[in-house]
Amino acid sequence: MAIVDDLRQRWESRIQSDCPKQPPQAVAGIIAWLLGDDCDRFEEMPLSQLNIAKQAMDYRYRILIQRYL
Repeated sequence: MAIVDDLRQRWESRIQSDCPKQPPQAVAGIIAWLLGDDCDRFEEMPLSQLNIAKQAMDYRYRILIQRYL
């Protein structure tokens, strides 16, 4: 779970930095939405796929910030 924990911490820091007025429940919801239902898959991904998954999360996050927050 080290990769998943690292992803959660990075997203939490970024969201709190970008949207300081968001309550903790909203931050947790955004992180859950970005990571998806099966977080264990990140532990088993090759590095190249993990990098693509990180790019996809970043893309979705940017759309969320630009349009909805």
